[in-house]
Amino acid sequence: MKVSKLSALTILALLAGTFALTRSMAQPAPDPAPAATKVAVCDVVEIFNNYQRAKDLTAKLNERRTAIQTENNERGKKIDDMEDELKALKPGSKEYEGRFNERQRLIIERDAWLKFQETLAIREHHRLTEEMYNEIQDVIAALAKDRGFHIVLFRDPKNLVSQSTAELLQQINLRKVLYSDNSVDLTEDVLRRLNETYRAAPK
Repeated sequence: MKVSKLSALTILALLAGTFALTRSMAQPAPDPAPAATKVAVCDVVEIFNNYQRAKDLTAKLNERRTAIQTENNERGKKIDDMEDELKALKPGSKEYEGRFNERQRLIIERDAWLKFQETLAIREHHRLTEEMYNEIQDVIAALAKDRGFHIVLFRDPKNLVSQSTAELLQQINLRKVLYSDNSVDLTEDVLRRLNETYRAAPK
């Protein structure tokens, strides 16, 4: 009788252990603790202002504007000269009508040419600005991955410049980062890499 009782107790113990093991295996393992998110900052405006390619683009655009203005002035002088010629002619005469029509043609051509040149300059500036911004984003992403940052926020200028309290409050309201340590600021490194790559590229 004792032997049977002992065997029954042993079987019950084994069953209890098996049940506990089954429950333990059925329960999912606890989720690992989430990795800490590392955040960096970068001042894209400062990069645009000091990126050598952007500076060169601005210089070329200024040269183009000067050339356009020079040609526009030359076209305008021709029109003015024809206006002086018309004053010396008899209104209604064949020569007068011919010179008048020629002057009108030049005026229309100059206006259309100027508008076309301005449109070209605006489109080119837009295209190159977008291209440079994509370059900046690529460099930011590369540096962030190299240094283990998961998010890069826009770093606002450290000093606020305003002429009124309303303007100051508006700038404060628009700020994205209130504080960032210098160790997480990628601005200088991004700018350095962009300029080095640009200067090394064949011209």
